[in-house]
Amino acid sequence: MGKALRKFTSHEEQQAETYRYWRSRSSSERFEATWQLSRDLYTQYYRERGIPKYVEGSARSITRIQRVKAPANPVEQATTKTEADSLRE
Repeated sequence: MGKALRKFTSHEEQQAETYRYWRSRSSSERFEATWQLSRDLYTQYYRERGIPKYVEGSARSITRIQRVKAPANPVEQATTKTEADSLRE
């Protein structure tokens, strides 16, 4: 990927271009860039203070949970016919 140097005439124009750039990236690319920046800043923080870094990366695991929207009608959720009949009454 080639790099380009752009000159802006106003701060607002520069902000708008930055916003357009990041919106053109996929969500995984934006997440990866945020993760890399966070990791680099913590590394710099530890290095400046002389704190040894014992483990590479995060000590926590990252999990994405995607919830399935439940049906609005509880009868649709019923697993048996008798359960559905009792909900209708």
